[in-house]
Amino acid sequence: MAYMTRNGAHRDKYMWRQDWREVEVFLKVPNDTKHNEVSVAMQEVVHQYPHVGFQYFLNVTIGGKLFFKRELAFKILRDKTFDGGLMWSLQSYDGEGGKYPKMRLLQVIGIKERRFHHIAKHWWNCAFKGEPAINVEYITDRTDQKGVKNFTTVWEEAHKLFREKIKHRKRIPISLSSDDYEKAKKCEKEINERRRANRKWGLPGVEEDEEWMKPLRAPTKPLKSKELIPRLSTTDSASDYYDNHLE
Repeated sequence: MAYMTRNGAHRDKYMWRQDWREVEVFLKVPNDTKHNEVSVAMQEVVHQYPHVGFQYFLNVTIGGKLFFKRELAFKILRDKTFDGGLMWSLQSYDGEGGKYPKMRLLQVIGIKERRFHHIAKHWWNCAFKGEPAINVEYITDRTDQKGVKNFTTVWEEAHKLFREKIKHRKRIPISLSSDDYEKAKKCEKEINERRRANRKWGLPGVEEDEEWMKPLRAPTKPLKSKELIPRLSTTDSASDYYDNHLE
């Protein structure tokens, strides 16, 4: 029983356990259940609206009838080598010499989806949505590893070291001529106006509108002289301006 609830919990209809890579669910099934009667599958529900996200359900059918269906708390990866995308087995539990009741169990094994850009280990606080959550700060495999710090602690220490490293850095002054400053302000104003108009009418953003952005980008050809380019007049267009001042 301790193995089936390691880093997990014991619920009425099932037990579940986990390590840093996999999660296992031990579902209690009728004692006369046979392998050829069981079908296990993970169902993925895609919603029409992106903000709703995805839902993942564990579906278990016995004898052609739906026996168990619950929404998983987090995503597990589908394994194409197994029917239904999940590895499972049917086994009999002897109760550890009468310590616990004998049971017929369906073991379902899933590989966790790595989150946080594959940097940190993701410990589940529950197997299915709606069940009481466990405290992942005190699960066995996390507290037994002496000297191993959790992700939050490491993140905070890294930020502290970075702040100490840059604390004594001197600022590098950057000087701009008045013409350079005015040109940058004008360009920024035009971009912001175009972005607001695009949002209002549902048009592509400024970054995607390549043709409109070309006149506002810095010239790629050398200037005729080393002097700064004169400021645009209110009647000149950006494209005409660059065409007139480039070789």
